[in-house]
Amino acid sequence: MDSVNADKSDHDVEPRPKAQEESIEIADAETPQEDDAGTPVSREAGNEEGSSTVAEPHETTDEFEQKMFVIIEAGKRAISEALKSCKEEMLQLTSTPVSSAGVRSRATGILLAILQSQVREVKIQQLDEIIEELNSLCERNQERLSRLQSQLRDADRLQPEPRIEE
Repeated sequence: MDSVNADKSDHDVEPRPKAQEESIEIADAETPQEDDAGTPVSREAGNEEGSSTVAEPHETTDEFEQKMFVIIEAGKRAISEALKSCKEEMLQLTSTPVSSAGVRSRATGILLAILQSQVREVKIQQLDEIIEELNSLCERNQERLSRLQSQLRDADRLQPEPRIEE
């Protein structure tokens, strides 16, 4: 039995190529977006790559949640594809006649390890993207808050003090 395992261990198991990253694009609203001053701006103004998955200052929570939903769904599709591919590889290995159940078990274990690694990698990648988006949203909201506070201070300074009539 060890000789069969030794013969089979000489064959390298090549890991599957990583799932292709899907490009996620979200359709812009049909009405033009406006900045704080009311000037129409395009979504691409702050993003040279063209598609925006970062929450804009004027973007609603629902729109941002929709973006996150799209990212998560893309991750689910990538995981599903990895599972399907691994399942096909496992079926090929288990359908080939093998003289030892230990070799078949070992091959299945290797495939399961590859699958777990790929699933973990996709999950980590998706979580990193979500964290990046949330950090960007926090930064934008902080910048907007600072601008609004500055505008409020300016407005308070420009407002005349009330006169007390005697």
